[in-house]
Amino acid sequence: MAKKKPRKMASLSWKKKIIFSIITLSISLIVLELCCRVFFAFYVGPSVLLYGTPFQRQEIKGSSSVSGHEKMATAKAILGKIGRGEWNKRRTVEIPQIEDKGYLKYFPNQKKNDFDMDTGERFDVTINSRGFRGREFTDEKKTGVIRIVCLGASSTFGYFDKDDQTYPVYLEQKLNEKYSGNAKFEVINLGIPLLRSFEIYNLFMQEVIPLKPDLITYYEGSNDSDPPEEWLTMSLLHHRIKRVGRVSMLARFIDSMFSRYHKILYPSLASKEIEDISNNYINYIAKIYEECRKRGIVFVVASQQKNSTAFDRETQKHLTYKEEVALIQDKFEKSGALIHPELAFLIHSVLMDRLKSWAKENQVPFVDIIAKLDHDRDVLVSWVHLNAKGNRMVAEALAEKILQHDWEQHN
Repeated sequence: MAKKKPRKMASLSWKKKIIFSIITLSISLIVLELCCRVFFAFYVGPSVLLYGTPFQRQEIKGSSSVSGHEKMATAKAILGKIGRGEWNKRRTVEIPQIEDKGYLKYFPNQKKNDFDMDTGERFDVTINSRGFRGREFTDEKKTGVIRIVCLGASSTFGYFDKDDQTYPVYLEQKLNEKYSGNAKFEVINLGIPLLRSFEIYNLFMQEVIPLKPDLITYYEGSNDSDPPEEWLTMSLLHHRIKRVGRVSMLARFIDSMFSRYHKILYPSLASKEIEDISNNYINYIAKIYEECRKRGIVFVVASQQKNSTAFDRETQKHLTYKEEVALIQDKFEKSGALIHPELAFLIHSVLMDRLKSWAKENQVPFVDIIAKLDHDRDVLVSWVHLNAKGNRMVAEALAEKILQHDWEQHN
């Protein structure tokens, strides 16, 4: 008769198996994480290898940054007014005004590369000594120069575009070609990927004002269009993945795939949450406008083309922005749920309507880029990024509006 193993030996064996499994799983995840970083580094640049660390992007903090104590005091004040139950429902959209007064940008002369979505061609991207895209520029503008600063995020920066194919580059070329006066135009690209309206405002206050520009353009809205997290009906596992995704490229990739295919239930475009998002978006644009007004800077805002990613480029070419909005709204009414890019697209349409109305109410020069590109929407190579043709069209529309100003009298 076989002897039974002592209970202690069996317990020790199970512990070894558990420890071995944990070590094996950890090593596998580390290898997958490294492979993921190497893969994306090939497409985006070596900085991706440092994703989730302070060395990937340069964090700029303003002198008026809101302290943790101030945030807590504000949160407590709101909690006292609305009650804990309502706070738990709305906390992600109730405190947009107490974000840190900072933003991210690239390190000086950081190495970065990209690729053409139409041809697959790979190319280097120029990041100057200030951490922005394009050639070097000085604080002081030269005599006889009209300085223009373009504010925005990745579509202004020029994702998937070569250095000489971004709309700020085309804008400078077209202005100098068409202008009949003595002055010369200088256009500076201060677009940084992923920036939202409050971060663009913070960048404006710290980086733009010292440059003493004559005119500022604003072309952004997509990054402000993300739905509130409480709408995402995420599982506990997804919450964990999303949190880890702040430091893990693998987790972020898994989260992006989940967000792309997971359907989201939400109230409607008339909901309080979307109103809060659009108010917050317009509020920071209005702040930039007020600062421009004080300094005699011309402020030009533009609507932004975007799509829902629900259609291929050939179909998209024959759909206007409003027609696509109507199709996605109809889809929601029938199904009651949308995937993340579709919902973000509908929120974006609300922001663009608000921007147009705000510009009209405040007599701010407005350029309707949505209308300009509506019959050539295949120039969108992603949900919001444009190819060279699309950037030329944006530049033409902006140049037409800018040249309506009397620059001889301005200078």
